[in-house]
Amino acid sequence: MDNTQKPKTKKIVVKISDMSKSYTNEINLENNKEYSIGAGADVEVSIEDQFLSSKHFVIRRIGDEVFVEDCGSKNRLYFQLDCQVEIFHGQTILAGKTLFKLEHEQEETDNANPQP
Repeated sequence: MDNTQKPKTKKIVVKISDMSKSYTNEINLENNKEYSIGAGADVEVSIEDQFLSSKHFVIRRIGDEVFVEDCGSKNRLYFQLDCQVEIFHGQTILAGKTLFKLEHEQEETDNANPQP
């Protein structure tokens, strides 16, 4: 390995679409960050969906692992989660009438902090 480059990290995104695929969006998950998702105005990702609670669930990325946790929503998540669980590449979550799909994309190189 070149001494000036850090190891590559994966780009991880959550792709969002409604069940009819009439709209799509995506969230680029940054490492060690939590994203709250729901229909309210005070979340990082607000989605117009009558079946989503104001703060429906959160997604956390820690390294190459991604976790999802229901926030006590009325309609819950497709898994009926009561606690935080890890989700994996290719898995899809249904919340309200909105689909969230986790995808690992191309690797990125972080040259900002060279290794000695």
